[in-house]
Amino acid sequence: MHFKTLFTFDKKKANNSQEAREFVHMFLENEGFCNSGYFSSGVADWFVVGGRWSGELQGIKIYDKVMKALDKDEKSFGLSTSDLADKENKKKILKIWKDEGGIGLCPYYRNSYELFGYKDDAVLVTKEIYDKFLKEYEGMETDNEHFWDLEYEDVSEKFIGNKYLVLVDYHN
Repeated sequence: MHFKTLFTFDKKKANNSQEAREFVHMFLENEGFCNSGYFSSGVADWFVVGGRWSGELQGIKIYDKVMKALDKDEKSFGLSTSDLADKENKKKILKIWKDEGGIGLCPYYRNSYELFGYKDDAVLVTKEIYDKFLKEYEGMETDNEHFWDLEYEDVSEKFIGNKYLVLVDYHN
């Protein structure tokens, strides 16, 4: 099963998104996030930054609009590979992404196995990011599944402007 999980850490450890994504990846590797051994195992057997949730930190939800634009009814099983490969569909999807304010590559056309993800998979915590992604974890340093702060600090509004947030897709 795949899990979407969030990691936060002090912004002094990275100067930009690329460094933040590399820092979290290295931290997880060094701390045995995926290790297994005779008596214990890591949390995951595989992970990437972003993965199937790449782009989600932009907070743009286009799925319903894409389904409508492609004439998919709510009983369908979602978007197929052929739906996404169709040139006319791609034009429609990219237009929706752009019209909704999407920056960078549209998530439907990203490589979900890109090891370090994409630029928007690691962001400095803003008030908007805090409210959308971290507020539910206030007072916690981790929930041991979907959120970890790498300095063991309880989530608070002090994270705003002081921490990076990195999105990770892991499998176990």
